[in-house]
Amino acid sequence: MDSAVFILYNLKRSRGWKPNASDHFRLEGIIMKKFFCISLLLVLVIFAVSASDFSDRKMDDFFSALQGGDYRQGIIELLTGSVLEEKVINEDETLSNWISQFTQIRSIYGDYLGYEKAAVVSLGSLEETTYFVHCIDYPIQIVITEYNNGRRKQLVNMFFNDEVLETMRQLGVTGR
Repeated sequence: MDSAVFILYNLKRSRGWKPNASDHFRLEGIIMKKFFCISLLLVLVIFAVSASDFSDRKMDDFFSALQGGDYRQGIIELLTGSVLEEKVINEDETLSNWISQFTQIRSIYGDYLGYEKAAVVSLGSLEETTYFVHCIDYPIQIVITEYNNGRRKQLVNMFFNDEVLETMRQLGVTGR
């Protein structure tokens, strides 16, 4: 920190400034404030990137499993550690139902080709993300809701359907 103060002293002296005893502390305070602000900004950027990466990484793995036809593994990886883990993974009937639904979607709309994040809506500590899943014949949507309790962000709700056009209307997307 003293080297930064020294540089500022020399810069100001070259312009005719004559420092007194309190200037050292004032310059050091300014430098500390700037250092603090830059550090805080860096922490916020890292937090924002890591928070959004949570669902993106999980969804990447989930869709890879969907494309490979390994629905059970994809669902387990997506829901592990979430509120839905006990309600879906630990209930054989519910897990079988989800697997059956993804199998049925594939038989109706064709193979899963990929996905895109279509919309993100945040309200306080809740975030709802809509993904469009591209199938050969028609897209479906998967909507996940995540809750950040201040300690961690976790999946608290998920549903999927073929009402893509309705979602577009709700988001205000209009035709040409």
